Amino acid sequence: MKKCDFLFWLMIQLTQKAPPHYKGVLFFNDYGEWRGADKMGHALTAYNESKWAYESLRWAGVKDKKAIWLGMASGMLCQTAIEVLDGFSKDWGFSLPDMTANVSGCALFGIQQDVWKEQRLFLKISNSPKNYSKEPILVNGKLISVADVAGNLYGTSYSKTFFKDYNACIWWLSANPHSFSKTSKFPTWLNIAIGYSAENIFGGYKNVPPTNTQEYPRYSQYLLSFDIDLSRIKTKSKFLNTLFRTINFVKIPAPALEYNSLGKFKLHPILF
Repeated sequence: MKKCDFLFWLMIQLTQKAPPHYKGVLFFNDYGEWRGADKMGHALTAYNESKWAYESLRWAGVKDKKAIWLGMASGMLCQTAIEVLDGFSKDWGFSLPDMTANVSGCALFGIQQDVWKEQRLFLKISNSPKNYSKEPILVNGKLISVADVAGNLYGTSYSKTFFKDYNACIWWLSANPHSFSKTSKFPTWLNIAIGYSAENIFGGYKNVPPTNTQEYPRYSQYLLSFDIDLSRIKTKSKFLNTLFRTINFVKIPAPALEYNSLGKFKLHPILF
């Protein structure tokens, strides 16, 4: 293959919106799909995989600098393996935007650990289950409900929808103010979190019936809330200390202020 032919082929692959069905590694561009919610999930997963791997390596006695690099490598290895499998799938493709999110998550962990010797910024997730309408609607001669559409896309059990239901998930960047200023009056365990979520997402780029009406406009939500850094709560129990560090990827329920892309503000007395 000539160099110019290869560059043309690569350009076509990188701009694919829907990968064709063939057996081979396909690169495609899914930027904007699911209104960016899946990219948040990639960054969150890569960040926490890197952190967990680092903490395990340090527990095993690996030196700090080496553990940082191996931790990030572990996060990238796990995520890259998924992308490679997607590249050989007839329904998906190897996504460069996904890989960018993966690298961002690993880098957020590694840079902080190397520069500050601690994590001051955390990527977290929360999820409030959605109560989708079960009212049947006739679409193309078939009765279907919004709950049916959501179930087909995201599953029905909370163990699946916790990470997968893009209408219920909120991704958070949780910052610890006290760690930036030891003289701060903020409690050592109190964080401030900014979140992103999407609403009425029933399809990658557009909704499928019966959710493609004006009743279900796709929009983004931007949130401000408080959080707790469980890793800074120390107890006399090694088990509890380990448990707190492990589940610290989940944001604690708290009041939140929302601004959305529809131009509306909303106050949530408690949001998870």
